[in-house]
Amino acid sequence: MTPLSLAAWAALGFAIAVPVAWLLLLIFERAGVRQRAYEDAPASHRRKTGTPTMGGFAFLAVALVALAVARYALVPELVFLIVVCGAIGAIDDWLGIAHGVNRGLRARTKFLATALAAAIFLRAISGTPGRFPIDTLLRAGTLWLVVPHWLWLLLGIAAITGTIHAVNLTDGLDGLATGAIVPPLIVLALIAAWTPLPAAAALAVMGIGACAGFLIFNLHP
Repeated sequence: MTPLSLAAWAALGFAIAVPVAWLLLLIFERAGVRQRAYEDAPASHRRKTGTPTMGGFAFLAVALVALAVARYALVPELVFLIVVCGAIGAIDDWLGIAHGVNRGLRARTKFLATALAAAIFLRAISGTPGRFPIDTLLRAGTLWLVVPHWLWLLLGIAAITGTIHAVNLTDGLDGLATGAIVPPLIVLALIAAWTPLPAAAALAVMGIGACAGFLIFNLHP
């Protein structure tokens, strides 16, 4: 993919995220859907109580549109993974709002739920010949790194679960979730741009654009 086409995909992600995030802010403000600061957080963070939450819906919208326009629409397993993990995050946020304290799902519940979703996703695609190089971790020209199927599943579950929870600590602090997400997305985009999966590069740069759009509403203060 050319730099110009990657920039166009990033602009599309930005163009989707900004109006969706703005609309969510309006809806959640009127509905009183607001975050409670964590009780053990520093005093400087407690003033964040009342900040609108559930901004992850903006990323969910970008991801689903990206799947459709980047030629991944025919992979329902990926749609399943994104929607289920988004639902887990929404339930986690909603429980905190409903209880009036920053206590959503227990950490082990979230990890087990996302690991189960990852296992279902990986099992589903492993039964679909021709779409994914099963048991293959790396392919570089004529060199292939192949592992036993059980190890491929375990590594896949660890990678997906780790990615989903990678910014748990920084999410909610001014702009830090974006700062933590963008660098790995840049690396993924660069790698994917040189592989037979250019649509994966499009997905990555759309994510970068979505982060930039989200950052407009997530800057200090």
